[in-house]
Amino acid sequence: MKKKTNYITFITTAIIGLIIGIVGILYFRTSPFFTGFLLAAFFMGFGPYLFFKFREQAWISELEDQFPDFLRSLA
Repeated sequence: MKKKTNYITFITTAIIGLIIGIVGILYFRTSPFFTGFLLAAFFMGFGPYLFFKFREQAWISELEDQFPDFLRSLA
Protein backbone atom coordinates (compact mmCIF):
# COMPACT_ATOMS: atom_id res chain seq x y z
CA MET A 1 0.00 0.00 0.00
CA LYS A 2 2.86 2.41 0.77
CA LYS A 3 4.46 1.97 -2.67
CA LYS A 4 1.10 2.66 -4.33
CA THR A 5 0.73 5.85 -2.30
CA ASN A 6 4.22 6.94 -3.36
CA TYR A 7 3.40 6.35 -7.02
CA ILE A 8 0.19 8.34 -6.70
CA THR A 9 2.16 11.15 -5.08
CA PHE A 10 4.78 11.06 -7.85
CA ILE A 11 2.19 11.10 -10.62
CA THR A 12 0.14 13.87 -9.00
CA THR A 13 3.09 16.15 -8.40
CA ALA A 14 4.48 15.46 -11.88
CA ILE A 15 1.16 16.49 -13.41
CA ILE A 16 1.02 19.64 -11.26
CA GLY A 17 4.61 20.46 -12.19
CA LEU A 18 3.83 19.94 -15.86
CA ILE A 19 0.80 22.23 -15.63
CA ILE A 20 2.82 24.93 -13.87
CA GLY A 21 5.53 24.58 -16.54
CA ILE A 22 3.04 24.89 -19.39
CA VAL A 23 1.37 27.91 -17.78
CA GLY A 24 4.78 29.49 -17.26
CA ILE A 25 5.77 28.91 -20.88
CA LEU A 26 2.47 30.13 -22.32
CA TYR A 27 1.82 33.19 -20.17
CA PHE A 28 5.10 34.29 -18.64
CA ARG A 29 7.57 33.85 -21.51
CA THR A 30 8.56 37.50 -21.56
CA SER A 31 8.00 38.15 -17.87
CA PRO A 32 10.75 38.20 -15.24
CA PHE A 33 8.75 35.47 -13.45
CA PHE A 34 9.44 32.97 -16.26
CA THR A 35 12.50 31.45 -14.61
CA GLY A 36 10.68 31.24 -11.30
CA PHE A 37 7.78 29.38 -12.86
CA LEU A 38 10.08 26.91 -14.57
CA LEU A 39 12.02 26.30 -11.35
CA ALA A 40 8.78 25.85 -9.43
CA ALA A 41 7.55 23.39 -12.04
CA PHE A 42 10.82 21.44 -11.90
CA PHE A 43 10.86 21.22 -8.11
CA MET A 44 7.16 20.42 -7.98
CA GLY A 45 7.66 17.57 -10.42
CA PHE A 46 10.90 16.09 -9.09
CA GLY A 47 10.98 17.27 -5.48
CA PRO A 48 8.79 14.57 -3.92
CA TYR A 49 10.53 11.84 -5.92
CA LEU A 50 13.95 13.03 -4.76
CA PHE A 51 12.70 13.36 -1.17
CA PHE A 52 11.37 9.79 -1.05
CA LYS A 53 14.49 8.42 -2.73
CA PHE A 54 16.69 10.25 -0.22
CA ARG A 55 14.65 8.83 2.68
CA GLU A 56 14.85 5.32 1.22
CA GLN A 57 18.61 5.60 0.74
CA ALA A 58 19.05 6.88 4.31
CA TRP A 59 17.03 3.90 5.60
CA ILE A 60 19.15 1.45 3.59
CA SER A 61 22.35 3.10 4.81
CA GLU A 62 21.16 2.82 8.41
CA LEU A 63 20.38 -0.87 7.93
CA GLU A 64 23.82 -1.45 6.42
CA ASP A 65 25.41 0.20 9.45
CA GLN A 66 23.44 -1.99 11.87
CA PHE A 67 23.89 -5.26 9.98
CA PRO A 68 27.37 -6.19 11.35
CA ASP A 69 26.11 -5.70 14.92
CA PHE A 70 23.17 -7.94 14.14
CA LEU A 71 25.47 -10.68 12.86
CA ARG A 72 27.72 -10.37 15.94
CA SER A 73 24.72 -10.72 18.23
CA LEU A 74 23.70 -13.93 16.44
CA ALA A 75 27.12 -15.53 16.94
